[in-house]
Amino acid sequence: MREKLIVARKRKRYTQEKVAELTKMKREKYAKIELGLIEKVSFVDAYNISKVLEVNAEDIFLPFDVL
Repeated sequence: MREKLIVARKRKRYTQEKVAELTKMKREKYAKIELGLIEKVSFVDAYNISKVLEVNAEDIFLPFDVL
């Protein structure tokens, strides 16, 4: 998950701060998701991140990565 998330964010040329702002979460939380410190991401967060990065959630978050 981690590598795909970073690649998708960089492809959009977004900072972690920008993704956090657009998904309405704290930057610290987004950074922890990206670093793999949060192993299970909520369905809502996975959905919001995938929409902001314009990717399919399934392409970034495997089924066991989402609550």
